[in-house]
Amino acid sequence: SKTLLSCLLIRTCHSFASWFVERPTCWTDLRDSEEVIMNNFIVPYEKSPYDENQVYIEVLDVETNQIIELIQESDRNLIRLERGKGSKSFSFQLKFVADTDELKNYQFVLDAKTSPEVEVVDDYYNVDEEDENTDPQIMASFVAFRRSGCEGQRGFGVRKEGVDEGKGLELEITIPSSMDMSSEKEYGVDVVAAWATGRVVTLTKPIFFEIYATDDNESVQDQIQISTHQDEEL
Repeated sequence: SKTLLSCLLIRTCHSFASWFVERPTCWTDLRDSEEVIMNNFIVPYEKSPYDENQVYIEVLDVETNQIIELIQESDRNLIRLERGKGSKSFSFQLKFVADTDELKNYQFVLDAKTSPEVEVVDDYYNVDEEDENTDPQIMASFVAFRRSGCEGQRGFGVRKEGVDEGKGLELEITIPSSMDMSSEKEYGVDVVAAWATGRVVTLTKPIFFEIYATDDNESVQDQIQISTHQDEEL
């Protein structure tokens, strides 16, 4: 059933971001345009009043603080991560960017969804029941004290009078060494931001952190390219 949320349920119309990382709302699918939040349908990024160069998620390397260049696709942007040998962890700093003078006050929720999907039930990660593969799965979590929830699958932030709260949210992706990638399924983590200035929640273009296997002599550093700005022409 679809979720019908009103301002009375959310306490105030301006607290939706922090409310959506609390357990009662973890089941709400922020990617579903048929979901009703604050008496309005979620607006997909294709129908956003701002294009993907105005409102978007910026990804930075945690160690160098440099912006990571995204591979542009029509329905999403990509960052490719090599699995390699052994267990691997990747950390990224994710920032919600509103590059327009029209947006000075807003709230946002970042939502990370693994593929194959891992569901959180009663504090445990469970693989989709339809998936017969019981091997360890990709894990994704926002590492943000008091600004994350839903077992780390969501994080939030606010901007008041042009001043950001915090410097973004750190996303940690872990690839188990024993994970089976022999099937033709897509492996990775999909991240989208849901943002609002009032009663209407709008989505950004999603970013997919695609995990793939390569030859031993290839390096992940060859796949993660650094750019001085996300919008720089390839």
